Amino acid sequence: MNPGVNENNRVEWIDAAKGIGIIIVILGHIWLKGTGQKYISSFHMPLFFFLSGYVFSFGKYRDIKQLLWTNINKILIPYAWFSFFTYSYWVFFERHVSGNTISPMSAFINIFMCQGADKYLPHNPALWFLPCLFVVQLMFYYIAKNRKREYLPLSLVTISIMSYFITIFIPGHFPWSINVALTGVVFYGIGFVIKSYMKLSLISNRIILSVFVTAVTLGLVISLQNTYVMMAANLYGNFFYFYAAALLNILGIIAISFLLRKNNWLIYLGRNSLTIFALHFPIKRLVVGLSGIFFNITSEQIKASFLISSLDTIITIIILLPIIHLIRTHFTFILGTTRAYERSSLEE
Repeated sequence: MNPGVNENNRVEWIDAAKGIGIIIVILGHIWLKGTGQKYISSFHMPLFFFLSGYVFSFGKYRDIKQLLWTNINKILIPYAWFSFFTYSYWVFFERHVSGNTISPMSAFINIFMCQGADKYLPHNPALWFLPCLFVVQLMFYYIAKNRKREYLPLSLVTISIMSYFITIFIPGHFPWSINVALTGVVFYGIGFVIKSYMKLSLISNRIILSVFVTAVTLGLVISLQNTYVMMAANLYGNFFYFYAAALLNILGIIAISFLLRKNNWLIYLGRNSLTIFALHFPIKRLVVGLSGIFFNITSEQIKASFLISSLDTIITIIILLPIIHLIRTHFTFILGTTRAYERSSLEE
């Protein structure tokens, strides 16, 4: 057995990285004020694009048609089901207690526009990522399929510069987050390119731990030099700060994930990251509301508190566990596959 690879030929550190990543995503959607939130937003979505690119293989697809239909099944079908469930919950319950003024019809139409941020998907803003990932995979296929691999890094640099200027001169939300996908494909491509050079099993744990500490420290410092980053809204601040902070923190997550690759809880969360990602938003809003009542504090105070935000993150995950089990055992069609346990994660 290869180091870091389990019996199902899954790379364990990838699952662990997704587990860590999904915890960070939930925390970042609750802890919305202060240094930590600015830090988390600098890399949590680039991380998932990177990991998706890392596991991508051209050998899995005969042609673009097979890639298209595979990803309709793995990405767009789950997007449709999770949109239906969370939209229904929002229409019939949540919007009446949250005071949201967006009309149900506007929210429904925007499900098909697949744009990010609360203004467009008030029932579940996190779902923007799935259609964007779909677009990213198609983009990457066309960019890299018939191109010599040694030219791919230059192509990614060119796209990163082009996409950054688009954010400046053509700001706003595009259907299916096509403008965001131009940045997402850069991290996706970096993940694809770098896997040929990743030989973590040949590096000592002490060095890997040193890499983790150094990368995360530098990533934190650089991210705090930048303005607020929000990938869903195509906001990146300074070009160099954004990419440096994102890539350093991704490197840090890779390092700690390799060290924690045998942690069953992280692996479980990583393998079910799609369900967690798609359902955590309405659940965390309920948890935050109830914790505000319990602790007799405002939502703004919760957003500013790392301790309470962390507690609410844990509670959100605990609530999601039986839902994950239910979907995996009885409603696998939601995930677009009958092999829910092996395929229900945010991957290519």
